[in-house]
Amino acid sequence: MRWLLGLLPLTLLVACSPESGPAEAPAAATATPNDAQPAVQAAHFNEETASRPADEKATRELNSLLVQLGHAARSLDGAEGVKLIDFHVMISVLQSSSGLEFPDMETRNAFTGGMQSSAQQWFSGPVSPFRWQRASVRKAAVSESGNMAVCFVRAEIDDEGSLGKMRFWMVRHDDGWRVFDWENLNLGIRTTRTMAALVPQKVPGSDRWAYGVSLLTRGWALVDQGDYDRAFQSLSIAGRGRLPSDLEATRRALLGLCLEVQGQPERAMEEVQAALALRPDFPDARFTRGRALMSLMRHEEALKDFEYYIETLGSDPIAWVQVGNCLTWLDRNEDALKAFIAGVEDLPTVDGLIGLAVCLPPGQASRLAPYFRALRNQAANYPALIEDLWDNRGLLEHAQVINAEFKKTNPENNTLAWYEADIAVHEGRYADAAALLKAAQDRGLGSTDVVRFRDTYRWCMVRAGKAVDLLLEEKRSQWMFNHLAEALFDEDDAEALENLCEAWREGNEGKSLLHYWLGVAAYMQGEYAAAETRYAQARKLNNMPKEQADDLHSGLVRSMAQQGNWLEAYRNVKPTPATFMHLADWAFLGDNSEALSRLIDMRSRETTADTYLPRARGDLAWLKQEYKSAATELSVYIAREGKKRNLPWHVHARCVRALLRSGQPAVAESQARNLWVDGRATEDDYMLAVVYAATDQAAKLLASLRKLDDTAHFMVMRLYADEDAGGRLRGEAFTELHKQFPPPPEKPTTD
Repeated sequence: MRWLLGLLPLTLLVACSPESGPAEAPAAATATPNDAQPAVQAAHFNEETASRPADEKATRELNSLLVQLGHAARSLDGAEGVKLIDFHVMISVLQSSSGLEFPDMETRNAFTGGMQSSAQQWFSGPVSPFRWQRASVRKAAVSESGNMAVCFVRAEIDDEGSLGKMRFWMVRHDDGWRVFDWENLNLGIRTTRTMAALVPQKVPGSDRWAYGVSLLTRGWALVDQGDYDRAFQSLSIAGRGRLPSDLEATRRALLGLCLEVQGQPERAMEEVQAALALRPDFPDARFTRGRALMSLMRHEEALKDFEYYIETLGSDPIAWVQVGNCLTWLDRNEDALKAFIAGVEDLPTVDGLIGLAVCLPPGQASRLAPYFRALRNQAANYPALIEDLWDNRGLLEHAQVINAEFKKTNPENNTLAWYEADIAVHEGRYADAAALLKAAQDRGLGSTDVVRFRDTYRWCMVRAGKAVDLLLEEKRSQWMFNHLAEALFDEDDAEALENLCEAWREGNEGKSLLHYWLGVAAYMQGEYAAAETRYAQARKLNNMPKEQADDLHSGLVRSMAQQGNWLEAYRNVKPTPATFMHLADWAFLGDNSEALSRLIDMRSRETTADTYLPRARGDLAWLKQEYKSAATELSVYIAREGKKRNLPWHVHARCVRALLRSGQPAVAESQARNLWVDGRATEDDYMLAVVYAATDQAAKLLASLRKLDDTAHFMVMRLYADEDAGGRLRGEAFTELHKQFPPPPEKPTTD
């Protein structure tokens, strides 16, 4: 939100005091006799004397002036912009309210010329009180003579719903209206009034107020840029000067905003309360206080501040979103729906549409359509909206409504294609998703989209049963064949993998890779003898890509083992420690203690130095439920190998469980504290909890769970199902733990 429309002009007093004007004042600043009457009127004109509502013609003319002001500011055209301001009338108002005096007309003209020259920065500087996208007169009244007007204006700062509420005083010239004063209604800062407060302090040798205003202006600009850290520094230093109460209130409110954004709501409250002590009717300070109260989960109080903001300044789409968010937190969903509707009917914004979508009753997603159609700058705002509705909230019906509307005006938008494809995947329409992604790739993608579109397209083609089509698209390259084969293996689709191999066979019969994947396909279908033949052929050709050579070896070992040829696999494939351990693990996972025992005997006859032997013997003892022996062997293996390599967690966990089951709880606890990772011993939180639960060490169990914060509840649920810990946790003990470590609370659906 833009806070300080109208603040920057105050810095002009540095350059345009009565003592210092430009050497040559612009001709337009020279006073004439005809200026006298308007100046007198302006000095005493305020909103109370405007008794007649402006007619349509006058309102159109006033709106035209706003358009010109905005255009000059957006174009950074200071020379054109100052032509729209009547500086003579502005100076008259300043004289009337400040007691500022000029000894003669020459001095006055010099002062006015200095102001006019410096005022060009109102349009061409880094910030501008007039740089709006569009502005409109909401209410206007004119003096009895019709030469003066006061207008209440709403300025749309950008297309995201950021609004400024302003009041303008204007004087009629022969060729149109001119501005001579304005007030930011959010802040209550009126240009001439604040100038008048500063003028008496402008004495020789004392420029502290000017320095403070400069820093305050810089702080606002940094806030506007989202640089809250530097803004806070600038605003803090600005407090060393002597600022009038209105500007000091603004400074404190801006400090509060910076602190709230930085996640310090308590400190933000202190600054905002200080601002409100100076200006109790300060709408923007109330708005920031509402934000801080929301962060502190004080939603009822925050709601009152946001409602005050709307009651004071009129409808505001951003404020309505905050009202809706508060009501959602307070479980007043029907009222929240009304607030979000009020916001999007005023001006549709992304946040307003999200709030409305979340609050709409089931089956009413179509109500989003007209508001999305009215959303400014759809192409820029669509990504954030659809990401929140679909990626973050999974609102399928709502996302489809938004996509359908956006497609009417942006049918070839690649972000739209991505989300349509993602929804198609969600619904299992993989061919449709692939077609959408292919069309987007053909149109051309930005550098950040190329990889995700390409990879998702390939995955969709696989899921759609079109792996062969994709292989042909890619001219049957070996890389694509291998990539697709891996994808089909992951999908557990042996038939499609076999078809892919046949499509690649021609010209590739002499490549190990073809026979390897044919072996994988046969193995997946339980044809272990055929798999062994294919793996053996691949090994014989001996031109397997290096990165898959180990897979070929393990595939051959597994296919032989599945046929019961455990010892033959060990002898004939490659009698190495790795082959032994691979077969031993395979036998253990298959609960085949006979095969594991035969493998251990054979390996023991060959060597007693194999470091895998204690692990295999421990696994065999575990299968036989000889837990003391299992604990002894696995402890030896861990002690020897832990410092050399990262051991599989299941080996470590099995050792701890074997110690528990063999009645060695103290040793089990010690082992749970020595999980080897990167050559260093560390604690295993889960296995320690198992030990404490299994041995009724309630105090230690509670202490270990408290260290886990939000994951403690899930640990309790896991322990309950654990065969070693669960028996101790069932019943009253589990109920008590569940109470102490409940699931993390779910947050409301709006931000």
